[in-house]
Amino acid sequence: MSAFLCASIPLIGQDVDGWDLVWSDEFDLPDGSAPDPANWNYAIGDGCPNLCGWGNAELQYYTDRTENVRIENGELVIQVHNEPLMGYDYTSGRLLTQDKWDWAYGRIEARIKVPAGTGLWPAFWMLGSDINEVGWPQSGEIDIMEFVGREPNEIFGTIHGPGYSGAQSIGNDFDFGVPVSDEYHTFWVEWTPELIRWYVDGIFYHRATPEFLRGNEWVFDHPHYILLNVAVGGNFGGPVSSRLQFPLQMNVDYVRVYELVGDVKVVPLVISVPGRVLLEDYTDHSGLVVELTGGASATGYHLTSLDAADWGDYTLRVPQAGTYNIDMRYASPDGTGSVTLTTDSGVNLSSSGLTSTGSLVNFETTTLGEISLPAGDVTLRMTVDEPGLEGMKLNWFELSLVELSGTWAGYPVDENGFADTGSFLGFVYVGGGPWVWVLSLDSWMYLPEQNIQPSGSWGYLAN
Repeated sequence: MSAFLCASIPLIGQDVDGWDLVWSDEFDLPDGSAPDPANWNYAIGDGCPNLCGWGNAELQYYTDRTENVRIENGELVIQVHNEPLMGYDYTSGRLLTQDKWDWAYGRIEARIKVPAGTGLWPAFWMLGSDINEVGWPQSGEIDIMEFVGREPNEIFGTIHGPGYSGAQSIGNDFDFGVPVSDEYHTFWVEWTPELIRWYVDGIFYHRATPEFLRGNEWVFDHPHYILLNVAVGGNFGGPVSSRLQFPLQMNVDYVRVYELVGDVKVVPLVISVPGRVLLEDYTDHSGLVVELTGGASATGYHLTSLDAADWGDYTLRVPQAGTYNIDMRYASPDGTGSVTLTTDSGVNLSSSGLTSTGSLVNFETTTLGEISLPAGDVTLRMTVDEPGLEGMKLNWFELSLVELSGTWAGYPVDENGFADTGSFLGFVYVGGGPWVWVLSLDSWMYLPEQNIQPSGSWGYLAN
């Protein structure tokens, strides 16, 4: 059943520009209740015979008990217990809207607090409603959010389909710089024909289109249903830490589905630096062609069929002003290709002096030079000056921090990245901003530089 056809359902929540809310579960039932059976079914067991762990060597057995799945304080709780059941050492829950609600296209969103712990694998995702007829991965799978405790600062957004499933899936990660489990976060995809965009807390960090599928079939043109679960261990979750203290749980504040009704405002795809700029992650471009990179000398995708004056724009999120070194991964048979990098802060850097890599399938890395970047969001434009006599391919740019700028919010920064803000905050480590380590509090705080106002030796948080 499509929620797009059921406007009579009472909806709670806030519409988003360009989107109308068409379905939601706010989990506003009494404490201890099971989730609304009008919305959710349970997956029970291990997904297959002979203790296969849902085909992923997972270690949990899913139940429909309120010990594992229930409502608390207006939220859905999926709780993992370390207890033996049906040959497994852990129990957990897996909810799905299959045979109740499904959607082709829309903004699919949830606000979630994931549990911490090496070996846990919570997820918010979708499967094609035709899975019982065509099987997986032909049905399609959209992973809106996956988290694995062994990577505490990162979340993953991925698609699986025929020819690009499992370890060959198409995806990206977002690194918060601090543990994901510390806070609630809002995860969503904006899914339209031949385009899926991934967001977290308003940051656009990944997209998928048919051109990224290595010539394989795009299977995201039919209804999918929603799943919420917490797995344990498995091929992606990894070994379970012996230090974990159970029970552990994922909290879901709400799940909402929106229908596109207008022009969507697309925020820039943000790339955090220091880090790698994948050249398919442009926010705007002219003439760029994306192609799968094969062989051992490069990974992911690259730009190909480059012509003079082709360009791509990339949005860099720079937490700390400073000097950054830029390396470029490229292939050029004769070394005659060249590009220029410019930013909206006035930087200009050209790739003069490239050497031949021998062929268009052999990629090498060269250092382009150093640039100074201000803190905040910076647009980096790559422009092709000369495609090369025999062509050139570009894989990625890598930005590494060489030196922090001399001040942060008006305070001097020492060689170790600390700023003395005076008696209010004391010494603050600013190298990982806008999350900074405050020595006097022995903790991280979210303190963007532009929100700190110096006043003599005193600092205060500006409104």
